[in-house]
Amino acid sequence: MRLLQESLISPKTLARHRLLSIGVVMRYIFSWIAIITAASFAHFAFGFTENNALQSIKDMMTASGMQWIVYPFAALFLFVSNTLLIMSHISLLSAVTMFIMRPFPFRIQYRQIWRTTALAMTIHYIAYSIAPFIQDASSIVYIGAFIITLGYSLRAAMHFPPARRNTAK
Repeated sequence: MRLLQESLISPKTLARHRLLSIGVVMRYIFSWIAIITAASFAHFAFGFTENNALQSIKDMMTASGMQWIVYPFAALFLFVSNTLLIMSHISLLSAVTMFIMRPFPFRIQYRQIWRTTALAMTIHYIAYSIAPFIQDASSIVYIGAFIITLGYSLRAAMHFPPARRNTAK
């Protein structure tokens, strides 16, 4: 809960969390993946919109009476695809942050940027949870969350310690 609050409020505290163990960060990420998968599966199972491709698949499943076998595979597919998508977004944002921060005199390692970006993506996770239920503005939500997350990552990277100077003579 503390990680959730701090990742929403202050990018400065995100820089402090760069030293968290990878297990804590992965548990945080996978809890969000579970929430996003549950929201996506609810959207798939209950069909909140009438004019979409999922509705035709749902009608086909209902007609053939095979719901009991399709739903577990759909949930598994959603979990795997959400995991792949979120991990690739974290890696992409981390690489962009590393590239942008290269000229600045900060001691930055990719693993620390990756952890910081994973925590900074909280707004992105919330947008992913809400986006399936928004019909028209889902791409705007994704782009806005992407830009906000990049800003949080860059702001947190500005609070990393400065690089050591070579004092060897």
